[in-house]
Amino acid sequence: MKTYRYANLLAILLIVLAGFAATAVKTRAFFAIPTSATEPIPTTQQSDLLLDKIELQKPEKISEITTSVKITPRRTSPTTLSSTSSAPRPSATPCQGYYGYLTLGGKNICLASTNSTAGSLSYNHAYIFNSSSYNSYNQYIFGHNSANIFAHLATLPAGTTFSLTTNGQTSTYRIAFKETVCDYSNPSHPCSNYPEPKLNMNDVVYPSRRGAHLAIMTCAGTAIGNGDATHRLVAYATKL
Repeated sequence: MKTYRYANLLAILLIVLAGFAATAVKTRAFFAIPTSATEPIPTTQQSDLLLDKIELQKPEKISEITTSVKITPRRTSPTTLSSTSSAPRPSATPCQGYYGYLTLGGKNICLASTNSTAGSLSYNHAYIFNSSSYNSYNQYIFGHNSANIFAHLATLPAGTTFSLTTNGQTSTYRIAFKETVCDYSNPSHPCSNYPEPKLNMNDVVYPSRRGAHLAIMTCAGTAIGNGDATHRLVAYATKL
């Protein structure tokens, strides 16, 4: 009875082993590793042989690289160049060689010194009257009514400022008022024939009599030849 029982157990064990063996054979095909992956890894000598077969590009020489590269210098903008340029030269003092000059209405009018109000006048410059009794509060300037001297005086309104430079010193003035007067000194055109006020040279030479510090006089009215005219235009100015 025991022998029969052992035989049955042995038979069952064999059947189980046989089934397991069959399952293992089928599973082996599913997990099979490719043959190429099982090839041996090349040794160091074999790797060197493989590297020798690769064609490596040789680097260029440093001299060749330098000549092949074009270096463009950095340009400085025109603004930078102008900002680093030297400062402009100061303009020369106007009216070199003259006693002084009058800056009036955008013009520099050269002045020659004189102690006489008679005689012919130059068309190149105006005159400033000087005498022992004169001071900075009694200045008298006169000249032709020409384009380069006092032609624009008639267009300058009261309140116009200007400067007078003499002996290196500059003073600023403002036109207080202007008036046109008849020149009674001309015998061909006596002032009795005109309703305008007569010229009083004391007022012009000493403008303080009119509450001013400086007087500028030029021709006005009708031209009568030889650079003369029937009237005079006088601008009285106060010192600032």
